[in-house]
This record gives sequence, C-alpha cells and structure tokens, in this order.
Amino acid sequence: MRRKDLLAWALALRSDSCFPSLWGAASPLSSQHGKQRLSVVIRDYRDSDLQQVLEVVRELQAYEGELYDRMMPIEDIGGWYVETLLRRCREERGSLLVSIRDGKLIGYATIFTKVEQTGEIDEVPFVYSEVSHIAVKSSARGTGAGRLLLDECEHRSRSSGAKWLRINVLASNGSARRIYEHLGFHDHLVVMEKALLTCTPFSCRS
Repeated sequence: MRRKDLLAWALALRSDSCFPSLWGAASPLSSQHGKQRLSVVIRDYRDSDLQQVLEVVRELQAYEGELYDRMMPIEDIGGWYVETLLRRCREERGSLLVSIRDGKLIGYATIFTKVEQTGEIDEVPFVYSEVSHIAVKSSARGTGAGRLLLDECEHRSRSSGAKWLRINVLASNGSARRIYEHLGFHDHLVVMEKALLTCTPFSCRS
C-alpha cells in the first residue's frame, strides 16, 4: 500500500547475478518447481477472479487496520479497488498476479515494472519496479504462495530490464519486514511521523 508513513525498501537487480531467496534462486525454473511441489499456480488476473481477490484484500485491510488507524473500512473496498490496480498496471507496465491452489484463489500481488521517480528536486529522474500490493489468505499461509508471488514479481522485473525493485511495508509490521530483509531487501527511505494531537474518544488536544 502506498502511504506516506510506509517504510520503503529497495533491492538492486543486477543482470550478472541472481539474488538468492528463501526458496531458491529467482528464476522461472525455481518458480515452476515450487508450483509443482506446492500445487500452487501463479498466473495473471482474470475478470472472473474479482470477488476472490476482494476477499483477500478485505482480509489484509482488516489485519492492517489493527496496525494503522487510518485504514479504510473493509466494507468500502469494492470493485473500484481492483480497477485502480489494473489502471496502474496499464500506466506502469504492470501485472496483477494471483496464486491458485486446488482451484481456489489464495493470494494476489501487483508488480509495476516502470515506475518513474520524478518528484524529488535534488535527484535525477530514474525508473524502478515496485511490488505495491501482496497478500495471501491466512488459511493458506505456509503453502509458499507468498514467496512464489514475490518470485514472479522479481522475475518480471528482471525481464523488463529494471535495476531496482521496491516494496512498501508498515513500519509496525515486523514479521513482513523480517521476511523482506531475508529476501535481500534493505531500508532505502524511512519516513518518520510525529503525532501533533493527542486524541481520546471525547476530545483532541495539541
């Protein structure tokens, strides 16, 4: 999720080497091996996946709502959410991926392979890849689906010629941060925030 208080991570993608991951080298062969071993298939989103993707999104939204008090209520997450992701995919050469196990959708991820960095006045413009959303249903954790989704995101980033891969994570989501660090991601930009108001159920004061 792209929010101002997310911790940004970056991974340099070097054409002369392949970054090791928890499930092996990042390549189509290792992904295919994982898919067969785990009976998990990674493919592109189809229109018929909409309701199942929304189920995963809402579950993630509920979880992150416990970590971050500015999350949108889950009942407000609808088809517009997926359409927004698909529009960004069209604009930034991206893909909305889903993971399927035993015929059921258990996770999704979005990878944008051409994100232009032009907002900082003291930086030269550059392009990077970004995993902007990734989630797996709680009932399917431990199947390797999340790792396969990340593997496919990295593979598509490398194939596009990207030099860097970024992913955002809430600073308070320690478990996700540890996984990403193990996969070779590192702190790139830390955005810090200070609350200027102290609020109770009845009032706020500075």
